[in-house]
Amino acid sequence: MAGAKKKLAHLIQKSVRMLKRLLKNFPLKVQEIIDPKKLDKSKVLLLAQDERRFGRITETRSGWCTPGERPSHKKQIIREYFYVFAAVCHKIGKITALILPDCNTEMMDKFLKEVSRVYKNNEVIMQVDGAGWHTTRGLNIPDNIHFIQQPAYSAEVNPVEQIWDDIREKEFNNEIFATLNEAMDNAVIGIKRLKNNKDYLTSLTKRNHLMYNLEH
Repeated sequence: MAGAKKKLAHLIQKSVRMLKRLLKNFPLKVQEIIDPKKLDKSKVLLLAQDERRFGRITETRSGWCTPGERPSHKKQIIREYFYVFAAVCHKIGKITALILPDCNTEMMDKFLKEVSRVYKNNEVIMQVDGAGWHTTRGLNIPDNIHFIQQPAYSAEVNPVEQIWDDIREKEFNNEIFATLNEAMDNAVIGIKRLKNNKDYLTSLTKRNHLMYNLEH
């Protein structure tokens, strides 16, 4: 028990150190993109990006029942999956997402092309993790998108993680899907729900480093 508490305390301290390092270095990294490329700061937006696998394996979670009864839920393990790629801009409360069949460089290309189209009048500085399809030289990054890589093993600094948790809780909790298309439909419902609730989305994805004032 003491060992588990010690390990948890170590993980918390590590997480805090990573967050402090990101908060300290992020403005500098932003300026290192803006200054050499002479980007118009009035057109720059800060986004965070991530991707997640969803499918037909039941997301078993706690549920409600009447007093004196034990809650029970059906569960299935069917290994059929799809991936949701998403990017969120906290400043304007906007999410851009695509449902794609795989998670690789080709799919990341498709997603970046969509983000570039949506933000065609902006310069996007995008926080990404160190996944291979984010760092490969084979990735075609549009001219108006610029990457900042977050620290390794620091998923907690990426607000898109909260989007995945929210969709899993509200659209996948204890659900049984007869087909993969049904699961995709629920993912679309979750994405649209967030798109249509700007205040909730900005509250869900708040991160201090992504609220950096570019005019400073």
